[in-house]
Amino acid sequence: MLLFSTLLLAPLAQAASLDNLEVGGFGGSPLATDGTASWWNPAGLAAGEGTRITIEGAPTFATVLFDRADPHGGLDTYHLTGVVPFAGVATDLGVHGLGLGASFAIPIVRGGTEEGFANLSPYYGTAGTGSYTLRDGSTRELQATLGGAYDYKDKLAIGISGALVVSQWTAVVDNDAMPDLDQQITQQGQVSGYTNGDLETPDYKATLDFNTLQDEQFTFGAGARVTPVPSVAIGIAFLKGVSVNNIGTVNVVFQCPPQSDAIGRFGAEQFGICNSTIPADAEVSYSLPSRVHGGIGWEATPELHVEADAGWVGWSVFKDYTIAITNPQGSTDAANTLLTQTRLWARDNKDAVWFGASGHGTFAKRLTLGGKIIYDKSAIPDEAVSPNNYDADDILVSGLLSFKPIDQVTIGVSYTHHFLATRDITTSNFGMSLPKPDLSDPGTDRWYYPNANGKYSGEINRVGIVAQIALGKKRPASRHHESEERGDDEDRQPRHHDDDDGGDDGPAKDEIR
Repeated sequence: MLLFSTLLLAPLAQAASLDNLEVGGFGGSPLATDGTASWWNPAGLAAGEGTRITIEGAPTFATVLFDRADPHGGLDTYHLTGVVPFAGVATDLGVHGLGLGASFAIPIVRGGTEEGFANLSPYYGTAGTGSYTLRDGSTRELQATLGGAYDYKDKLAIGISGALVVSQWTAVVDNDAMPDLDQQITQQGQVSGYTNGDLETPDYKATLDFNTLQDEQFTFGAGARVTPVPSVAIGIAFLKGVSVNNIGTVNVVFQCPPQSDAIGRFGAEQFGICNSTIPADAEVSYSLPSRVHGGIGWEATPELHVEADAGWVGWSVFKDYTIAITNPQGSTDAANTLLTQTRLWARDNKDAVWFGASGHGTFAKRLTLGGKIIYDKSAIPDEAVSPNNYDADDILVSGLLSFKPIDQVTIGVSYTHHFLATRDITTSNFGMSLPKPDLSDPGTDRWYYPNANGKYSGEINRVGIVAQIALGKKRPASRHHESEERGDDEDRQPRHHDDDDGGDDGPAKDEIR
């Protein structure tokens, strides 16, 4: 499953939003009782019946515009085209109150591809105004989760989960070599003549092409689900964050100062970096957040279910990227010394909250319609926004249509549009100037990157295509149903005992979710 999902994600680089709040599609929520519960709230695994299988593929398309302010201003565009997968299973193994589950999810996915970049060599062609912060890249967390739960007397369910977190980080970014070259020329008692207006000149750039850096960590979660009356359910869960150290390789591709800059070109040639490619080892480290999920659901009628959900995400632990380049295989010792370094890159995230409401109803017995709205608060302050660290207040509006051709199978399609708030950044802490400051001063290096002032805007569109299979005999119990998107009226009412002839004289809770 991991290989299959990684192949699906090969072209994926999301251009906005740190979080994927649609893990498992329209139905993923803190009250889920299908395979999505493994991630959202493992207690929900014990609130369903039989075996429930959920598979979703979500083609996702996004665009972010960066209209950079002077200096070096102008419009740059980042795009996304990719498929976000989900697969999950939940089962009671025929034991009343038991719940076991497994899922594969992508709870964090972020990045972007500069317009036209995919059709160009990474190191040539015209770069956009944001290329010194990002040309191409993505940050994503792939999570394989196992969970178990037990529901005591159909009133209180407790669940726990454990997960393998596979963190992946990749990027192609232009780096301005002029400040380092200016510093070397000055140390040799000469004057380069460079000014701040010369920064980001293409002949002085070094393009860092990070191959996929990766790390694997383990984490855990726990949750509870209470059913005080048959028509109401309340759920809450905690998911522990992890710190990752993504390891891999990077190729540093240098351009060369023009002949007209005799001093600069001579210095670059002396370093052995003119028009050269130097491979090296790379590490990028950061911390991913812990989360709290909560929700309350009400079965207003056997055909109508409504739900309110909220969450807290501890993004403040994601303070910086720590980027280390080691063991360069350059042509000179001077080049190796220049490339061997560890730098911080400021993120400065803040803790964030999200909240939303959803509802779905069953019509004509086998047709379900639903809607959902979520508000997701940005985690990134103005001072730290850049094309590779972009986030905005986000309103997600979703619609669902599902159909049940037979009792055991549900096919659904959902559509989500993200309304991203425009951000006009005028107080960016990022900035570069000549001469290069002493980056050994605490905190200085984390902001010494290209100025990121300007206007940011964009949108994300997601289409979810889900298939669900429900197997196993329904239990003769009556508990509240919390499935949202994937069933018909059989999944919207308290459970009833099946007829002896196999016909259903009443709907079963959580047959789908």
